[in-house]
Amino acid sequence: MNSPTVTIFAPRAISLSPLNSSNPIPPLPGLPFAYYPGGGEELLGRSRGSSFLWEYGYEYVKVTNPVLACVYCSFNGSQRHLRGCDPLTLLRLDHVIPWRRAEKARIPAEWFNDFSSHVLACKTCNSLCNRYNPLILPMRPWTLNAFFRLRDRIFLERRKLILERLAQDHQQCDSIRAFVVAKHG
Repeated sequence: MNSPTVTIFAPRAISLSPLNSSNPIPPLPGLPFAYYPGGGEELLGRSRGSSFLWEYGYEYVKVTNPVLACVYCSFNGSQRHLRGCDPLTLLRLDHVIPWRRAEKARIPAEWFNDFSSHVLACKTCNSLCNRYNPLILPMRPWTLNAFFRLRDRIFLERRKLILERLAQDHQQCDSIRAFVVAKHG
C-alpha cells in the first residue's frame, strides 16, 4: 500500500515567559491562521450558539474567509455529492485549544471562544483528538501574543496526531477491504 505524503511542520520550542508587547514571539509558519484577518494575530469575534450549520457558521465564514475544507485531512466541504448529502454538513468548527483546558489555565473565555482560535474540521478529524490533553501552564496575566503562540503549538501537535491516526485508520480500512474482496471475490 502506498501512503500519501504528508508534510508536517514541526513546532519549535517556545517559552511563554517573559512576554510583553515589546518582545512578542513571531507566529509559526504553515498555519491556517495566517490567512485570517490580521494574519491570525487579532481577535475576530466570539462564536455564539452550538451549531456550525445553523448558528455561527455563516459568521465564521464571513469573518475568516476559509477554504471550505478540513484543515487536517483536506476533506472538501464545498461540493455536493455523497448521494444527496451536502458535505458542508460534515464540517465542524474546532476549538484548537480544548476549552476545558483553556479554562483550567485561566485563559480568558473571550479569547478561546474567538473565531481566531477555531478552524474548520471534518466530523471525523474533529472527533479524533477529543481526548487530547495538551500541557498548558497557567500564566498570569496571559498576553494575547502568548495565547496565539499556544494556539499555534497546539494546532501543530493536534494536526500531527490526527494525521497519524488517519494513516492507521486507512491501513485498517484497506485490510478490511482486502478481506471482503478475498472472501467475496
